Amino acid sequence: MTEAAPIRYRIPPGAGFQRWREGPAAREWVVYHDGTGQTLRLSEVALAILDALMAAGPLDPAGIAAVLAGQLDVPADDDELQTALSGLIDGLLRHELIEPCAWAT
Repeated sequence: MTEAAPIRYRIPPGAGFQRWREGPAAREWVVYHDGTGQTLRLSEVALAILDALMAAGPLDPAGIAAVLAGQLDVPADDDELQTALSGLIDGLLRHELIEPCAWAT
C-alpha cells in the first residue's frame, strides 16, 4: 500500500500582503490581504509561517515546523509547537492566507 504524500501549503497565486505593526515592541502584526480585502491581526509566529512560504515556496507541516523551530529555538517535534502549528495552519487556511497544493511530479 502506497502512503499518501503529506499536504503542502503555499501562498495563493496572486495574493499580496501589506503588513505593519504599532511600534517595534508590538507582538502582533496587522496584515492586509490584497486578494480578499481582509485586514487581520496575526501573531509573529503566524507571520513567520507566511514569510517561510513566501521565501521557500510550498512546505509541508514538517517543513514549516522546522523553520519555526529554528526561529523559536525548540525541537521541530516539540508537542507544544506541533499543537500550535496545527491551529495556526487552520486559521491561515480559514482566512485564505495559505492554501493546500499538490506535490510536483
